[in-house]
Amino acid sequence: PKAMQDEDSPLNFTMEGYKGLPPSSMIPFFWSPGWNSVQSVTKYQDEPGGHLRGGDPGVKLFKEKNGAFPSFFKDIPEAFVVRTKNWLLLPQHHALGSGELSIYTKAIDELSPKPFVTLSSHDAKEIGAENDSMIKLIADKKEYTLPLKINKELSNGVALASAGLRGMMAMSWGTWVRIEKV
Repeated sequence: PKAMQDEDSPLNFTMEGYKGLPPSSMIPFFWSPGWNSVQSVTKYQDEPGGHLRGGDPGVKLFKEKNGAFPSFFKDIPEAFVVRTKNWLLLPQHHALGSGELSIYTKAIDELSPKPFVTLSSHDAKEIGAENDSMIKLIADKKEYTLPLKINKELSNGVALASAGLRGMMAMSWGTWVRIEKV
């Protein structure tokens, strides 16, 4: 029997598949059997690099003003500068345990690491801490006591805190924090 038809949909349903090109406004992606995806776009155009067959779909959202396109990214953030006794806090995601739902899986939870903070070897020496020693991270008027891991490749002035692990509270990533040896 013929597939049921949805009268409210602009698309038709068939078990045989559509043999022709869909209207340009209905093309979700460019693909054609036997073509690489970059090459298949030319099957949908009037000529290579030209307009789509059946007209170009959509509406241009950002129009030119006085011959120039609007500039949306004028505010360039300040360059990173190492600060004395302050570290830029960034998240450190782990392969196991940082996923939103992975801590609810017993096997993954058992394999995921315990929360920790990572500093460069220079910064660890600055606070007088060694690998696996306990440190106090002060962020947003809250204190977190965590073990320290030293990473020689990490930039000075950056602190990485475990993100998404069980027992680790969410922090304000991208803020400046203080770190002290316990």
